[in-house]
Amino acid sequence: MLYIKEHQIQKILDMINGKIPEDPVLQDMKAFFKEEFGINIFDYICERARTGLLRMRIVVWDGRDQRPFFCRPDRELENMIKDRFSRACREHGLNTEYYDPKDYFSVVTPLKHEVEQMLMNKEMMNKISALLRTFPEVKSHRFSIPTVHVFYATDADIENYEKNGLSKKISDAISDLLGSVPGLEGRRMGDVRFSSLEEFEGRYKGNFYGFWLDH
Repeated sequence: MLYIKEHQIQKILDMINGKIPEDPVLQDMKAFFKEEFGINIFDYICERARTGLLRMRIVVWDGRDQRPFFCRPDRELENMIKDRFSRACREHGLNTEYYDPKDYFSVVTPLKHEVEQMLMNKEMMNKISALLRTFPEVKSHRFSIPTVHVFYATDADIENYEKNGLSKKISDAISDLLGSVPGLEGRRMGDVRFSSLEEFEGRYKGNFYGFWLDH
């Protein structure tokens, strides 16, 4: 996963809250993504990958917005994005290294995970732990920041508690604890995944690293 740096996140939040203006390239790309894909974007990031190649990242909200662009071997959508981005850069005289679409590659990356990671500090994890202890059905929990792994007793419990609404109640309670970030009100935070001790202790012998790799 490509991580968004803290100062890049802060820039996005400052734009959302009107503290700094959007540049005209971003305005053009916002209109393009909305018209072509029905997706709202937050920003673009120009940078170099570890290999030294030029990269342009489009920042969307979450994996659902990212999915249409993920692992497209034909590169059709990537080329569309690059062509439009390069044209916008030329028209507005910005990001001169990106005038030619052949000089860089482009990816679409989500913001939600990064914002949740900012919110998931030690105090928040203690609050979530205290909350989960109020549910007797929850037998254990672990954190792989920002994900909260909640363990019921058996595999059957996972299905039963999803059907009776308990899992949604737990997810909503964690989301309420996380709250929201100014400018992102209305966007629910929290990545809660439900598993069982039956699987964790049986299949993974209590090894959380092995479990985490599969989940």
